Formats: sequence, structure tokens, C-alpha cells
Amino acid sequence: VFSDGTKCSPETLEEQIVINTAAEEALVYQCDVENRATLCAKIYLQDLSKKESVINFIENTLTRHKFDMINFTAEPLPKNATGKIRRDA
Repeated sequence: VFSDGTKCSPETLEEQIVINTAAEEALVYQCDVENRATLCAKIYLQDLSKKESVINFIENTLTRHKFDMINFTAEPLPKNATGKIRRDA
């Protein structure tokens, strides 16, 4: 829940990104940009040439939520002992 009362389920957004794009894994989290809470994403994409299509999906489909920062990596996201993506990564 953001300071303006907006609610967000990061797991739902991550699932939508992975199901509908070339992303292998996604981590959606709250970050501070210019002293305000906002959404950020870290996305594991084996083929970094497909970044634009992932960004377009996020901007055009997940319009209810504004992402201020989307970072891409060609390496899998860090996981805990049970194989889930670490939220502190």
C-alpha cells in the first residue's frame, strides 16, 4: 500500500510480465524516486534485444500501475533455499 492509498500485488504483476512477455523472471518492488514511493521492476531476460517489447507490454497493458524504473539483467535473479526469488535482491 503506497502513501496515497494505492494498493499493489507485486506477485500478480510479476506473473503477468512473465506469462505475457519473453521475460524469464520478474521482481516488482516498491522503491523511492524523488522522495516518493513508486513501483520498480527487475527483469531477467535471456535475450536483452527483447527489452523494448517487455517495456511496451508494461506501459500499454499494466497501465493501472506506473513503473518509474525497469532494470534488465541477463543473469537469473537471486533465489532463496526454496527456489523463490529473493525480495531483498
